[in-house]
Parts: sequence; structure tokens; C-alpha cells
Amino acid sequence: MSATRDSQRIVLAGASSLLGAELKSLLEESRFASWDLSLVDEETVAGTLTEAGGEPVVIQPVEEGTFERAKLIFFTGSAAFTERNLPAARESGPP
Repeated sequence: MSATRDSQRIVLAGASSLLGAELKSLLEESRFASWDLSLVDEETVAGTLTEAGGEPVVIQPVEEGTFERAKLIFFTGSAAFTERNLPAARESGPP
């Protein structure tokens, strides 16, 4: 079985958006609460301190390898952000 298929990693791309915050909250209250949640967003908000699962988390910029081993990827940012980063998410391979 592939590492991606066994992965319990979720990437929330656009984490600082209202939709991203709402989705993060829903994921934390769901069966995915124990999964590894990565928060990424535009360079302008990278470094922002937030919380996930009751722990402090820093929103990261999208970099090479951001989407690797992700079982689920959610785009919640702007259309332009999604367009720029969707190819990298697709290249990371199917779960």
C-alpha cells in the first residue's frame, strides 16, 4: 500500500480565509480530529499564529513538498491562490 494511501495528513490551503477557519473548526470536531493538519496560505499571511486542536500553530507558506503525503487537500483561499497551487497538489499523487 502506498504511503499516501496510509497517510492521515490533511492540508488546508487558504487557512487564514473565513472558509478555511470554518473548515478547520469542522475538521477538529469530526473523526479527522486526530489527523495531522497542515495549515498553509499566501506568503502575506504565512507566519500568522493560530491554533489547531487546542495547540498553537503557525500558518506556513506553500513550498516544495507542501502537499506530499497528504490524504486530503482542501483549497479555501482565493481563486488565484488555488490556480497557482493546484498543479503542485495534483503532482503530489493520488491517495
